[in-house]
Amino acid sequence: MAARTGKDFLDRLTRSRPTVHVQGETLAGGVRDHPAFRNVVRSYAELYDLQHSDAHKKVLTYTSPTSGEPVATSFLTPTTPVELRKRREAFAIRAEHSNGMLGRTGDYLNSALMAMAAAADWFAEADPAFGENVRRYDEQAREQDLLLSHTLIPPQVNRAQPGPRQAGGSVAARIVREDGNGVVIRGARMLATIAPFADDLLVLPSTVLRGTPQDTPYAFAFAVPMDTKGLRCVAREPLDLGAAAPRPPAGLALRRAGLRRRPSTTCACRTSGASCWGTSSGATNCSPGHRPWCTCRIRSSPARWRRPSTSWAWSRC
Repeated sequence: MAARTGKDFLDRLTRSRPTVHVQGETLAGGVRDHPAFRNVVRSYAELYDLQHSDAHKKVLTYTSPTSGEPVATSFLTPTTPVELRKRREAFAIRAEHSNGMLGRTGDYLNSALMAMAAAADWFAEADPAFGENVRRYDEQAREQDLLLSHTLIPPQVNRAQPGPRQAGGSVAARIVREDGNGVVIRGARMLATIAPFADDLLVLPSTVLRGTPQDTPYAFAFAVPMDTKGLRCVAREPLDLGAAAPRPPAGLALRRAGLRRRPSTTCACRTSGASCWGTSSGATNCSPGHRPWCTCRIRSSPARWRRPSTSWAWSRC
């Protein structure tokens, strides 16, 4: 299978049956058309269609070294400046299409997986099978153009203790036994962006592991299809539940209410070599070349952040 189209992506979602809990509702499929996900799903479908557009397909795809079919450039292991430049241009096309609003597009984890496959010999130092596994999975993801999500950290029940010690070690995902099929994992992980409509979930070792014997049950790395039996996804509060179409940035409404002029508004935007910060009086100072939209966070006092229905808003510099 070559680089897929938006229709391929949507058709796969129609067949998929992930278990997703959202707004008190439990889904067993139907993510594609659910009000909490349908708009962002359409946005991702557009990104896949870009791979086949006359304007972008030469940059967004390259020839697979195994099948000879066009596959996503984000899987390309760069060995020359030309290939590195092509990857950069591909990232820019995807980011510009969404105005930078999609922080976990497919090229993000495609690149991470590509890097791990390039370091397969390092994985093989622990077990030759590990090196072969990561090579094979990279090829599978590339040839099937999979959309990947990942999760890195355990639930933050008690921040005074490392993840494996949370609630006596009963909360974080951990190995409970091993058998002829591999390992059996039980527990929770957090922050799996785009998981409800991803193909596979990458579960990687947490950054809090210290390499002690007590950490051994928490040291694992694997990939699993999102609709695997026993895997459940608990979604956070949707941003556009019930909206018929994507809404404009919230700053449009905030500016009408005069919120941007409040002294408690702090704005910041970042681009390559440019930044802008709102001052304590609500005015802004922007360096040349800044993006028109700035990330804003609203606070009610210097010490505490106010928590509205969404903690991020948008405003112009």
